[in-house]
Amino acid sequence: DNEDRRRDASEKLQSYLISQRMDDPVIVLGDYNDDINGKTYETNVFYNLASSASDYLFTDMEIALGSPKYWSYPSYPSHIDHILITDELFSNVDTTMVLMPDKCYPGYRYTVSDHRPVEIILK
Repeated sequence: DNEDRRRDASEKLQSYLISQRMDDPVIVLGDYNDDINGKTYETNVFYNLASSASDYLFTDMEIALGSPKYWSYPSYPSHIDHILITDELFSNVDTTMVLMPDKCYPGYRYTVSDHRPVEIILK
């Protein structure tokens, strides 16, 4: 099942970060193919990371909890493209946003991607 596979991958990612990158500043970004805003293990396949607030931060959580107008996958609609950082970068986060090239380039969705890019600005 896809949900179980993503949950397993999230647990393996956390294990890797702990064993191989414990003190490194790490950014993990991309199409995670699932929501991050569930409040329990059963409703969020990334709960192990989302609930470890002292170690990890989904910098786009505010977007995920906000208006669908700003989500990264508007045709579904959902917000499944995320940016996860480790605690070494917490103080460097300035802004996270979803860019909307489809508003400027009507063919974007059909010729480039049906996802909008998620951007982070670090200071």
